[in-house]
Amino acid sequence: MPITLRQCPVCDDPMVVREFYCPACDVTIRGEFEPGSAGPFSQLNDEQLAFLNLFVTSRGNMSDVERSLGVSYPTVRAKLDDLISALTEREASGAPPAPPAPQVIATPPPQTEQEPSAAPFMNRRDILAQISEGKLSVQEGMDMMKQLPGE
Repeated sequence: MPITLRQCPVCDDPMVVREFYCPACDVTIRGEFEPGSAGPFSQLNDEQLAFLNLFVTSRGNMSDVERSLGVSYPTVRAKLDDLISALTEREASGAPPAPPAPQVIATPPPQTEQEPSAAPFMNRRDILAQISEGKLSVQEGMDMMKQLPGE
């Protein structure tokens, strides 16, 4: 499971994600993504997320949650109250809602002076790879994709 950093380990300020990468097609998307822009559950800590998962998979049955955790009803109720508090904290504090997700712009690598090698058997993944390697411009790649069967 990937590690999730919500706060800077040095200064304790909120972390900001600036890049996403797809290894399947070698595409990098750069922008500024706030953890809270992913929805209300993105602000929960690992313990709260685990409890939420257990609560939902138990269909909200507090007795099942008690048995699964091996704790008393007041402890389960306290965990549920903590979860509710974390989910409603933004509203209760009067803070404005999280801003909408930023516009994402994929930045192709700089072009090289090589000629594009357009083979008739190229598929979408091949074209994206050539764009990523700088062998094709974005516009050339788009033109080639428009000519693919089924596009």
